Amino acid sequence: MQHSISDLRMIAREWRKKNEEQTGGIVCIWERSAFCWKNELRDPNHERPGVYAVLEDGQVFIAEGGDYSNGAKQWVEVAPAANKNPA
Repeated sequence: MQHSISDLRMIAREWRKKNEEQTGGIVCIWERSAFCWKNELRDPNHERPGVYAVLEDGQVFIAEGGDYSNGAKQWVEVAPAANKNPA
């Protein structure tokens, strides 16, 4: 399922507002719902294909390849860092 970059950044921004103790890092999003925070973008096999990762600066990645059981094969950048409205 494709999501607009602005929607993904908004979801991540809202999650960060509610979880201010988690700074930096990434917010993981699945089916328009933020489900976790990690201090860095880690091995893609820890996530299923289709999970988005939004960095604090607004850069967005998607987990691709692989399968549900074994996780994704790679992270692919889908949007560069945002200059005006970081996530």
